[in-house]
Amino acid sequence: MLLSNIYAANKRWEDSAKVRMLAKTKGLKKNQGWSWIEVKKKVYTFSAGSTLQQGLEQVHEILRDLCLRMEIEGYIPDKSFVLQDVGGEEKKQILYGHS
Repeated sequence: MLLSNIYAANKRWEDSAKVRMLAKTKGLKKNQGWSWIEVKKKVYTFSAGSTLQQGLEQVHEILRDLCLRMEIEGYIPDKSFVLQDVGGEEKKQILYGHS
């Protein structure tokens, strides 16, 4: 996946896709990263794009509010870390929605 990310960082989308496809055909898998948060002595685990567990809706609501406040204060997300061939607004949502 590192080679795929190097290609993607250089906007070589076809090469990135080829490496990922090769890895898939060879049965290689990247382990998914997980995050966790403790709220009132209960631990919630989640990953980027995971479905919400009970109670996480409130966490996401707070995170959306924090993102809005950061932007009002002048924060500009560094979209260069999103190594996907998508538009600017979608890159921002990927960054904000990452675990």
